[in-house]
Amino acid sequence: MKRNKCISYYFLIKRTAEIFFSWLIYSHKLTTSKTFHSFPFLE
Repeated sequence: MKRNKCISYYFLIKRTAEIFFSWLIYSHKLTTSKTFHSFPFLE
């Protein structure tokens, strides 16, 4: 029982980390595209 709980807890953390990093990359891409639109000469 305890082992199973640890595994589910691990998967929960892993899932949260995946969502967090994908959101981080997405927001970073969004910021870069906004910067590019503000400064067209950089493209």
